[in-house]
Amino acid sequence: MNKCKDKIQFEGQSNYISEDGEVVLSESTREHSVGKEPSYYKVYLKDIALVFGLTPAEQKVFEVLCANMGFGNRVVLIKAVKNKMTELTGYSFESIRKAIQVLTAKKLLIPEDRACYIVNPNYAGQKFL
Repeated sequence: MNKCKDKIQFEGQSNYISEDGEVVLSESTREHSVGKEPSYYKVYLKDIALVFGLTPAEQKVFEVLCANMGFGNRVVLIKAVKNKMTELTGYSFESIRKAIQVLTAKKLLIPEDRACYIVNPNYAGQKFL
């Protein structure tokens, strides 16, 4: 197991009164080890939507896809998944289908195989431990 060598230093000062009644200034330094970064995905949705001119439906679909992508930024978009997306987004099945077509045309989604896409890693990234 790799141990992270990064540390954060905390420096502080405090005053206390000694037994003779004098005010004493005490300085201290503490170190805290920083562990490994947890799994995450990070996307600047509003910026991407603005740059690519996405409609609210396309932006919401892209957000849901990013939140549910797996290893290698893959998403599988079979009918059952699209039906679930209609529940999550409030948009119709046809709107979801059209949004996927637009996201593919704008290269935010890269077709990999039948019903399998990769969320373009230039715009959305995911880190696994």
